[in-house]
Amino acid sequence: MIAPVRAILRSLDPEMPIVEVRTLREEVEASLWQERLLAWLSTIFGGIAALLASIGLYGTLDYAVKCRHA
Repeated sequence: MIAPVRAILRSLDPEMPIVEVRTLREEVEASLWQERLLAWLSTIFGGIAALLASIGLYGTLDYAVKCRHA
C-alpha cells in the first residue's frame, strides 16, 4: 500500500521528501503514551491509597473495640 502512494506523490512533486511513513494506528499509539502512563500511575497510587485507608480503618476499629472493653 505504501509503494503506490509514494509513486503517486513522486509523480505529483518529485522534490517532496518522503521521510517516514506510518499507519494511523502507529500515530495513535505514539500520541497516547502520556495518557496511558498517567492512567497506569493513577491506578497504582489509587491502589496504595486504598490499602493504606483499609489499614487505617482496621487500626481505628481495633482501637475502638479495645477501648470499649477496657
